[in-house]
Amino acid sequence: MNLAAGLLCSGLSAIIQFATVRYYLGALGAESYGLLGILALMQAGFMTLDLGFGAAVSRKLAQMRASGEDSQAARNLLHTAGWFFMAVAIFAALVLHAVSTPLAALWLRSTHIPGADLGHAITLIALVAATRFPVLLFQNALAGLQKMYVASIINVLMLALTHGIGFWLLIDRGNDVFSLLVWFVAAGLLHSVAMGAAAAFHAGGPARGRFDTAALAQLRDFALPMAGVAVTGVLLQQLDKVAASMALPLAAFAGYSVCVSLVAVMQLALGPLFSAFYPRLSLACAAGDTGAVVAIFGGGSRVLMSLVTPIAVMGVFHAQMILGWWTHDAAMADQLASTMGWMLAGALLNGAMHLPHALQLAKGQAREVLELNITLFILSLPASFLLAFRYGADGAAASWALFNFMYLVIGTRATAIGSPEINVVTWIFRDILAPSTAAGCISLVVLEATSWLLTGAEPGLALLAAAAGVGATGCACAWREWHASGLSRSTAIAATNNGVQPAC
Repeated sequence: MNLAAGLLCSGLSAIIQFATVRYYLGALGAESYGLLGILALMQAGFMTLDLGFGAAVSRKLAQMRASGEDSQAARNLLHTAGWFFMAVAIFAALVLHAVSTPLAALWLRSTHIPGADLGHAITLIALVAATRFPVLLFQNALAGLQKMYVASIINVLMLALTHGIGFWLLIDRGNDVFSLLVWFVAAGLLHSVAMGAAAAFHAGGPARGRFDTAALAQLRDFALPMAGVAVTGVLLQQLDKVAASMALPLAAFAGYSVCVSLVAVMQLALGPLFSAFYPRLSLACAAGDTGAVVAIFGGGSRVLMSLVTPIAVMGVFHAQMILGWWTHDAAMADQLASTMGWMLAGALLNGAMHLPHALQLAKGQAREVLELNITLFILSLPASFLLAFRYGADGAAASWALFNFMYLVIGTRATAIGSPEINVVTWIFRDILAPSTAAGCISLVVLEATSWLLTGAEPGLALLAAAAGVGATGCACAWREWHASGLSRSTAIAATNNGVQPAC
């Protein structure tokens, strides 16, 4: 149920995002839309302030659920972590407000927006990121409680509400990006409250939790190395965007942000899949069930690759058509087609590493993940800035693909060392390449067929047909792998109904 609901909500979110980016770009213009790209970067920056507690809370709640521990302990843990997240968000927002004007002058290059307005925009963007920050904790908590479908439903409802009212505001206020950002602050607060209420309810009902510093102390051994993992992980994920935002004028960065938003549509499928498999791996490791670990790891990888490969293939196959229809700018579409291709290649490689990452976290190997991230960061940092400043948007996107290729090579070696029960050669050929090749080839046939059948048709109709075809292909391939791997029978995990301690 978690996976099905998550994927359904991700599909709805993709449709909403697809529509919103097209509208915002046309209504705001390139430079103002570039500020929304900066907002996405700022939100990612706030994720580093999680300090590993989100993943630690998710893992701890999954273990509490497995061992049948008193629900009051779960409520106390969530209540205490909630106050910690709110305090961090408020402090970070105040710091960014204090430095907003010099930060805007050093970072942003605009020809039409005055410097004082850019500083004001940085403050509003910081407030939006701060109000949305607690959502990260509560979403992790719901994942650990095996209630990810609840988080998925709240997310899609809030996305629709946020952008629905955002559209109305732009029409009513004459396409004013600052009015839009003010509304995003209010929507962020509402989102955090709704997600927090849902997490508290499923953690133990209406009874109120208590502030308990011992609850945070229980997470220390896992959370401290996870803090480094969180910081380096977000930096690695956003390094190409930071390099592009510094190398490109704000208007050109808007085009890069359009590609990022399009590729994010593909990556929407990755979140529910990770959230579905990570708690299962945590429970299997807690039970010491090696067979279940191998089955979930391999089967989950095949499901994931079967689902995301068709989306990536369509993005590459129809890159120029998608960008042209979405932006109504043929010149921009022609310029950005190769950029989106590099991004999609990187995103597909990144998707392949979701299950190895989940397995390392489930085994408590946060220090090993941190060492891997630091190695990748040292290798990626110079390449990202050199490529971005030398080749512009294409260079920044190519650096993202290069980073994920290095991640696959080095990360596979780390998996082999930390999880000897996993045969990485078998995993690469059977669980990554085989499902990707099968789903990709079927998708190419579907795309060729829809292109031939709809020759001369309106681009929007052609893209809708192509999207329906590859979507059905991905779902069918993933469904087949889900059943073939035994995941549909909820792979035997001894920890579910027995009090056990982590064994991995």
